[in-house]
Amino acid sequence: MENIKLKTDGLNGLRAIAAFVVMTFCHYALFDVCNGLPLNFGVFMYFWTHGEYFVDLFFVISGFVINYNYKVKIKREELTFLCYIKKRIHRFYPIMIASLFFVLLLQILYSTVTGGWFAADKINANTIFTFILNIFCLQSLGLKGNSFNASSWYLSAVFIMYIIYYFFTYKYRKYDNDIVIYMISIVFGIILVEKGYPPYFAIMLNHRAIIGFFAGCLICELCKYFSLIKNGGVMFATYGMILFCIISFFTLESLYGETMIGCSPTIIWGLLIWPMIIFLVINVKFIGNILSIKLFQWLSKISICVYLLHYPIMIMIDLINRLFDLELNYSSDVVFGIYVVMVVSLSALYYYISKLNISSIFNKHRCGDGNEKE
Repeated sequence: MENIKLKTDGLNGLRAIAAFVVMTFCHYALFDVCNGLPLNFGVFMYFWTHGEYFVDLFFVISGFVINYNYKVKIKREELTFLCYIKKRIHRFYPIMIASLFFVLLLQILYSTVTGGWFAADKINANTIFTFILNIFCLQSLGLKGNSFNASSWYLSAVFIMYIIYYFFTYKYRKYDNDIVIYMISIVFGIILVEKGYPPYFAIMLNHRAIIGFFAGCLICELCKYFSLIKNGGVMFATYGMILFCIISFFTLESLYGETMIGCSPTIIWGLLIWPMIIFLVINVKFIGNILSIKLFQWLSKISICVYLLHYPIMIMIDLINRLFDLELNYSSDVVFGIYVVMVVSLSALYYYISKLNISSIFNKHRCGDGNEKE
């Protein structure tokens, strides 16, 4: 059971889509689109209105990948905590710090030109204290609100989940009670959001991170069990039930809105919708193959850069707009296209430069065999 192999390449496609949807959503949320939304048709309309929930997809994928790659090694004591953390830091810390200083520079220039921060009504906790929190990847503590590169709160929250995951997996390494731990963690996350506990109670325990991450761990275990089933009737019945649930949700939501759900959308997306979609991606070959094409695999490689660099690019565009009195129409398809091209280009440039230089600092002391699919 522990050594079961799953086809996880499709998750790369999901990760790429999530990064681009979040980038699209931020264009809507932070730019002035009073003249209407760009590309206001079809699936793009859904991206504009539901982009924030794709961050929950990141959490679910992270939980799945961490559980799939590291659970056995931690239980067998083949991976120390230090090596485990080094592996995780190697993936995101260089770009997180680079984007932090990039945002700091741009915000200083923006403040000099305009007299205030970009998106100051939503991202307003830019202080020395929050800058230090960002340096140590603790910006999701909930102490001061969004700060600097606001998107990086996800990395802070998921980094804390990495630590919690290792602790429980190692502590109970001699017991086969992982699913119970994941379920208890999810219930705790639901209690946090449904009871409306104040932020100080949930310091270091973001409910979206808890629910999504451990839902990812749980769906990974379920996929392993399901891979052992050889009965075609059971398999197709499972796929049909999942598709029915997903289609029913989107149909009801389109008719009655989010109020018909009866609970926080975070619970629905992080605990049900995204895990069900991931289950289909892993187990239905046709879906997995579509999301495994080379374009998606390449976009997945730069997805973390897209996620972290889209915000500073937005500051840069608005800064240029104000400096030269361009009066850009952020509702324009052309302006949106320029924004996307700039984000993708800078993300690709950073990715290839970091492969040659920055990541080599970490590669000198890499732990393990390095064969994990991230």
